[in-house]
Amino acid sequence: MRLFFHKFLIVSYLASFFLLVCLFSGKVVFGSSSPASIDYEKARASYHSLIQSTKRMQMRDQWIPVIQQFELIYNKYSPSREAYKAAFTVGDLYEKLYAVSRRERDIDAAVKFYQKTVKEFKKAELTDDALFRQGKIFFSQKRYNDAINSFETILNVVPDGDIAVKAKGRIANVKLLLAKQASLNKTKHIAPLKISSNLNNDKKITLNKINYTVGVDSVQVVVHINKAVSFTQRRISNPERVYFNFKDTQIGNNVARNIKIGSP
Repeated sequence: MRLFFHKFLIVSYLASFFLLVCLFSGKVVFGSSSPASIDYEKARASYHSLIQSTKRMQMRDQWIPVIQQFELIYNKYSPSREAYKAAFTVGDLYEKLYAVSRRERDIDAAVKFYQKTVKEFKKAELTDDALFRQGKIFFSQKRYNDAINSFETILNVVPDGDIAVKAKGRIANVKLLLAKQASLNKTKHIAPLKISSNLNNDKKITLNKINYTVGVDSVQVVVHINKAVSFTQRRISNPERVYFNFKDTQIGNNVARNIKIGSP
């Protein structure tokens, strides 16, 4: 009887010790994981494997299977938390893929799944992130009013979140850009300079230099001309562009005819 009791105590101590080790190591699981969480962890492993390989990220066919894994979770397990995270991750993957593919359908798919994250699930920690990502995409597409709506929705839905401050800054920048555009769209006129008929070639109006400064959301271009000049400015499409027409002006020999600014 004493032997049995002694063995029972030893087994009890060992079991208690094992439980403490498991708890402090964070590896104990009461009950089996749900199918949704298992599938989500598999998809997450595929995601990290992809973005850690620069070579794989250059190939579209490496992205699509990973995206499909998360889409399956979204379709199969909605409205679970795993489906919520999967919807956001599909948007994230399509946005990253667009940076490689430059296909409009990829960036459109990113917006679609960011919108699903916001509209089809309860508000959680990814809601403001999805709205902010969506707003940035709209801004890059020059859909400025849609961008402002996205950023303002963050302030209404998650006013105390970590993204709210950035959203306020974005709203101010976009509104400033819209104000500048409204000003530029008005045709500008400067009174033409009267030029005497006896002026020699040295007195011709000449564009001598073009400087530019790239900002966060804008590019400032400065044109240096040797004297006052009248000009007109208009915005036209196909492709979208702004042009300036300087009257009776020649371009200096040292001025490049084509200048690549390299700003989005």
